[in-house]
Amino acid sequence: MGDILKAVTSGFSRFALSWLLPSSAAIALFAIFLYPYWQKFAGMRPFREVIRTGFLETTVLIAFLALLLSLVFALASLPIYRLFEGYLLPSTIATALKRRRLAEVRKLRRRAEMLNRRKVGRNEWEVIQERLANYPAADDSLLPTRLGNAYKAIERYGHERFGLDSQALWYELHAVASGNLRKDSDDARSSVDFFVALATYLLVLALLSIATALTSQAPHLLVVAAIFIYLAWLAYGAAVRNMTDLRYAIQAIVNVNRVGLMSSLGYRMPQSLAAERRIWRAWSLSATGNGDSLERLDKFRAGPPASDS
Repeated sequence: MGDILKAVTSGFSRFALSWLLPSSAAIALFAIFLYPYWQKFAGMRPFREVIRTGFLETTVLIAFLALLLSLVFALASLPIYRLFEGYLLPSTIATALKRRRLAEVRKLRRRAEMLNRRKVGRNEWEVIQERLANYPAADDSLLPTRLGNAYKAIERYGHERFGLDSQALWYELHAVASGNLRKDSDDARSSVDFFVALATYLLVLALLSIATALTSQAPHLLVVAAIFIYLAWLAYGAAVRNMTDLRYAIQAIVNVNRVGLMSSLGYRMPQSLAAERRIWRAWSLSATGNGDSLERLDKFRAGPPASDS
């Protein structure tokens, strides 16, 4: 019973950090800057009536709205992330941003090579390597945005190192991971979710501020909109920076738990890395529904020792 309660409370705390807290902040900002202009609209009448009733009723209303927004944004997190990762951008904008990201990566690589060749600037070299880790190794895998590239680097890590598609086999990896690693991964993802949700709310508030400024003769709201956009940019940058902890957590899950996953799937870990990669590639293809036959891996199934060749 204690373990169940702990799991529930832990899950709610991550939900509160990731979605409930940004929703509450967004409602507070709306109430301060926009509600005085919106309260005159007919659609706001039910809210006006509740607010006039008293403090307790207003508190319950705000709590309900915060919880409702949190649930909606949590359920809609996939398209929100797809937008911030650049998948939903118009092709012309996406192409231009990809060229910019490619130029940034090549500049960082040249700088790192120069520092390494001259044996100087070790601290700067380490910072550059940390930044490069947020980009996939292959140029053709680059995405238009920094957040998208940071996620792509995480997704490609297992495949590039071991031939293991961590996306296709994520639930299997998660099943054999230790409780500490799962918690570290969930906590790191919650931090990213928080800043992504906050950036989304701030952009929505900026759009509402612009619309209100144009319809209510309140030009000062354009300044408020600019501040919201700037804060959204800061929140987005914080989300990208927090991807570092998530990357380390996912890398640890892949590095440590692929051995246990191999055993759980009924195979023994081969001696050579090339043979291990063949197993993971076959399983990754099979998991994505590409119909790759696993029969050719029979020699690696758990049992008497067999040749890895």
